[in-house]
Amino acid sequence: AWLESIEWLGPDESPVFKEGDPLAMELATALTSPGLRKVFERPTEDCQVFNERRFWLSENDAAGAPVLWSGSIDRLVIELKAGQPVQAHVFDFKTGSVDVEPESVRDSYRAQLEVYRRAVAQQFGLELGVIRMSLAMLDRGEVLELKPDLETSLG
Repeated sequence: AWLESIEWLGPDESPVFKEGDPLAMELATALTSPGLRKVFERPTEDCQVFNERRFWLSENDAAGAPVLWSGSIDRLVIELKAGQPVQAHVFDFKTGSVDVEPESVRDSYRAQLEVYRRAVAQQFGLELGVIRMSLAMLDRGEVLELKPDLETSLG
């Protein structure tokens, strides 16, 4: 709920959380890291942000059976041109992977973010190739970008 309340942070702006909440204070400290901070900086003037963006995605599995996915994307930034979506960046907030190698973390969450990516493509009429995916690792103070799964991108 704390991150959901942040739309954008300016260069010298700090998030405002309820005082006395130790978890909120840890989060405020984590957001001082340059990597995490970029997640909350406006990439261009012409963009929209959605926090906790709900989605439903209907598709067929490899055998052709229908599958319905539903979920919530932690943070979605849509870049616009003349008011139309042209690019997107999906962010998923994670904790608890401080001692795990970055590539293992990426592999652990790749399938989840690929579903998010396909849902964004469907909802906003975007090609998969213009949708980026990142894990915002709150306890590591870094953002791990995931390269698209080639099979999903071509499928």
